[in-house]
Amino acid sequence: MIDKQIVYSRIQEIEDSLDRLKKIGEVEEEVFLIDNNLKDIASYRLLIIIEASISICQHICAREIHKAPESYADCFSLLEKNNIITKGLSVRLQQMARFRNMLIHIYWDINYSLVHQIIKKRLNDPKEFISQIVKKFL
Repeated sequence: MIDKQIVYSRIQEIEDSLDRLKKIGEVEEEVFLIDNNLKDIASYRLLIIIEASISICQHICAREIHKAPESYADCFSLLEKNNIITKGLSVRLQQMARFRNMLIHIYWDINYSLVHQIIKKRLNDPKEFISQIVKKFL
């Protein structure tokens, strides 16, 4: 059975980071690219969103699917295969999980234009993830 407190806690972390990123997304890319503090905050807040989403995913896999994912991206694929999230969302969240690996493991070569584009265009993905999880379990 899902531990609602765990899921609610991770959702709150995602929502807090989304609020912070919304403000950064209002900054023009040229300004963003020269402001190291904004780049650091944006990268960290994206990482929180991704990690919290993965945490929710792993919790559901353990408690409902009873299968461990082979990777962070596979976690979202398992949710799709078990009709917990839609295919389109699963694909986007798998990309997000791979982006997490770049933020963590190739931190010296982050494409900050891509970070800015994600903030401008892809923040609905975690919102949609929350919505689908809430509808299914909470």
